[in-house]
Amino acid sequence: MTRDQQLELIRRKCIEGKPEIVDQHSIDCDMDESGGFVRRHRGCVVRAIRLSDLLFALESNHREDYAIISNGFFLTWRTDNRFGQDGDWKLASTEAHWNLRKDDLTEQSDECVAFLADLLK
Repeated sequence: MTRDQQLELIRRKCIEGKPEIVDQHSIDCDMDESGGFVRRHRGCVVRAIRLSDLLFALESNHREDYAIISNGFFLTWRTDNRFGQDGDWKLASTEAHWNLRKDDLTEQSDECVAFLADLLK
């Protein structure tokens, strides 16, 4: 999957979880069967996908719990009953992290975009 395809998948999942990302008030626009936008007249206004949008998408698409820590790395809740523990937070990826200084999906690293697309498939 190319980076553009990964970005489109993530964007589509974020919009499913939080439809108000798309401004449909004065513009005629619809989603096509692949989740992309059919643009008519002036086109659809879609603001940048931010971390909060991504967290909504993760919440609505996964049974697992995810969190993000102050350095932008993603954590996932892992249950481990082998040792009598209920579970613990673990790094979901050692390479992928959200750049908190650039709160825009398109400004994230290739590793982050690939990781998120894989989570949201």
